[in-house]
This record gives sequence, structure tokens and C-alpha cells, in this order.
Amino acid sequence: MACLIAVVVAFIIVFAVKKHKAGGISSDSPEYALYKNTRFQECYNNASVSANTDCTAVENRLNNGRSSGFEENNVAYINTDTLYDGDNYDISWEWCEMISCFSDFKIVPSKPRPLAIWPTLLTTWGPVALYIVGSIFQFVRQQKGVYSKKKKACKGLKEISVLDWGVHAYDFASIVWWWYSFSRLVANPSHESTPIPVGWVTIWKYAGMIRFHPYSCASRKNPRKIKIARGFLYFLAAAQWVAACYILHINWPVYGRRTPNPSYDCVLAEIDAAPGTSSCTAEKICSRNWLFVDEGFRLGSERNDALLGLLILFGTLTLAALWPLLMVAILPIMRSKGDTDPDSKARRILSWGDVGPVVSICVCSFFGIIVGAMLISELVKRLDATPDAEVNFDWECKAVHVSLSSWRYYVDVDYEKGLRFAKMWFNS
Repeated sequence: MACLIAVVVAFIIVFAVKKHKAGGISSDSPEYALYKNTRFQECYNNASVSANTDCTAVENRLNNGRSSGFEENNVAYINTDTLYDGDNYDISWEWCEMISCFSDFKIVPSKPRPLAIWPTLLTTWGPVALYIVGSIFQFVRQQKGVYSKKKKACKGLKEISVLDWGVHAYDFASIVWWWYSFSRLVANPSHESTPIPVGWVTIWKYAGMIRFHPYSCASRKNPRKIKIARGFLYFLAAAQWVAACYILHINWPVYGRRTPNPSYDCVLAEIDAAPGTSSCTAEKICSRNWLFVDEGFRLGSERNDALLGLLILFGTLTLAALWPLLMVAILPIMRSKGDTDPDSKARRILSWGDVGPVVSICVCSFFGIIVGAMLISELVKRLDATPDAEVNFDWECKAVHVSLSSWRYYVDVDYEKGLRFAKMWFNS
């Protein structure tokens, strides 16, 4: 796992340094509000490409299959790097070809909201990988104390080492930051980004871990308080899991609630000087809410991996958390009338079910490695990717809006970069 983290960090550095000739506009440039980190400018003014593209067929295809809300507001969008002509896979248009068909549309400048930064496989796997590494360290410490041949007198809180306190400080900061991010999301869902949906495992881990070494020794004088604390931590973990389901619902590609919240703020003062012509005033263009709604763009390389990786992590950790309850549920089935000691069998079954959160998470590291391998495979593909992004078209006003590209997992985007990196590594 540590090796995978090192490889991913190396790719992040490459993505932060390596610039694409068409997607390397400085964020300080006035043009950045128009084109963002995409190659839109290159394709928008490319007459040779549009001359060889059936733009009428492209416009007709874009008007078919739009999500609810876009069609009613006369807005279309490009949310894929390759568009096929319905079920006819012999006819397709590449992203740049589609963009070249709208060279006369007014480009609308905008500034991103936090909502514009979509969750990615990188931002989900990164904190989970660090969390698993910390959990494995705690598991080793736990087993070392349980099976140590040297019997030493308990030293109370001194049994908890400096490294243990370091992991605790990191986990505590992650929990607080996660709830802070979630509270901001609930208070302003039309503006804020979503924290990662697997943050609940931190509290769940501690709910089971405090009954083992070295915490069992440090708290041996207050066993009743420990039981109360465990129950409270399990309650908090369950509450955070429910909140995580809400986050998944928001970001779900079909039934999500991101729409009709715009992900960008229109820059009214810069519209008149922007390229292209429009039949609407600058004020009316900015009032066209659906022009700034991000439906969600996926590059061909990430179409399945990002969603699949997120579901694997969330589903596996949920199964690990519910495993003891599943064992309790099958007890009546496992018991037979002929048993001489049915209680003994029940204890054996429960011993398999209640292995503890730390052990469960260590086992889940196997799935973390699988998702990490998926991520690295996708990172390799991104080295040759082009900075494409979602583009929305307003047919009524003949206006076009360009979103941020996730081709570098937003590593190349300066908007709140430091904050976003910190949140990624702090499980929030």
C-alpha cells in the first residue's frame, strides 16, 4: 500500500508540473475565465476541423437524450470526449470536432464554485490509503501487546506511544474536518463541494479498537465508561454513514441532486468583451441558470473506473462494519436442536463475526490495493489525455460555457489548490 501511495504521489507531481500546450493558460490570465484548463480555444477557432464536420448532425444529436431540466431550458451539453450518433457506432465525433461547430457562439466567462470540483478516484482513494496504513500500524501494535512473551505491569496512558498519539491526532483532525465540510454542504448545497463518503470508518475503527491493547490497559480502571464510549462512537459512526449515503446521492450520475445548482458564477462585466456574438444581453445570459450547471464530464479512460472504485471501497467497508450483525442474524439458522451445547456454537460463530474494526480494515486493504491498481492504470492513461471538459450551449442566446477539465484530477487547477490537497489527505 505504501508503494502505491508513493507511485500516486509521483504522478501527482508530474501532473502539477507537466502542462498541455492547449490547456496551459495561467489562472491569472483574463482568458482563464473563458477557457479554463481546457483546449477549447484551439478547437473553437479551428475552421479546418469544422469544415470536415457535419455540424447539423452534431446539433441534432446534442438535442437528443438531454437530462431533465436542460431540455426544458433550451440548453444542451457535451459531457463526453466522444459522441456517437445514437446506436450507430460507425458515426462519431471527437470533442474538438463538436466544439468547432459553435465558433460563432458567445463564450461566457465564469469563476468556479467549490461545487465545480467533482469527486474523483484519486480524491477518494488517497485518504483511504493513508487511513489503511495507519490502521495496519495500529493492528501491529495491538497484536504485539496481546501476544508479547514479556509480561509487564500496565503503565496506564504511558502504554500509548508517541506514534500512537500522532495517528490519533491525524484521525481526530480528519473527523472534525469531515463534519465541518459536511455542515458547510448542508448549509449551502448549491455552492459547496462534497467530502468523501468513507470518512465514517475512522470513528467506527476507534469504537472497536479501544477494548484492545494498549487502550484496554490504559482504561482498565473505568470499564463501564469504556462501554459507554464505545456505544457513543458506534452511534456517531452510524450517523456519519447515513451522511455518506446523502453524499453519494448528491454525486450519483443519474439520480443526483447537483442540478439545478450552478457550479459556476457568471462574470457579468467580462461578457461584452468575450469572443462570439449573442442575441441576448449580458444580464440575460447570466440569468440563464442551466448554462452554468455541470452535468458531469467523464473522459473515456475513467468512465467506469472512478464510479466502480468508489462503490468497491464504500461497499466493502460497509460489509466489514455490518459483519458482526450478519453473524448474529444467522445464529438461529446455525443452531440445531441436536446440539448438546448450542451456546458454545453461538460463541464460535460470534468469534468469527466480531474480529474488530482494525482487523476488518486490514483485510479491506486488499480491496484498497485493487482500487489503487485501477487508479494507477487510469493515471497512466491520463498522461496521453487531452484537456477536454463539459461544455454547455444555450440555443436561445447562442452562448457557450466551458467547465473545468478533470483530465489531471484538478491537480493543475489553482482554485483553492492548497485547501483541496489538504482535504484529500485528511479524509474530508
